[in-house]
Amino acid sequence: MDKVEAALPDTDPMLIAWKAWQKAEDYDNARRWAETFIIESNGHKLGAMSAKHPHLEGSMWAAFVAGWSSLCGMEPDKTR
Repeated sequence: MDKVEAALPDTDPMLIAWKAWQKAEDYDNARRWAETFIIESNGHKLGAMSAKHPHLEGSMWAAFVAGWSSLCGMEPDKTR
């Protein structure tokens, strides 16, 4: 089932918080972890590599919405 949602207006508190978070060091750190793959073998870290995922920004948005919803005490799909 496809679900299409309208864009939030620039004055929406959730969008304002999202844009502010995108400028924060925490966002950069979370994004780095989201795009880094740890390579392990038998419990030993062999290295790490970064990969650009085509849906990374959407995943970051989904994580943000889940946190926002939790803070507001709502289900993620009922924030509006």
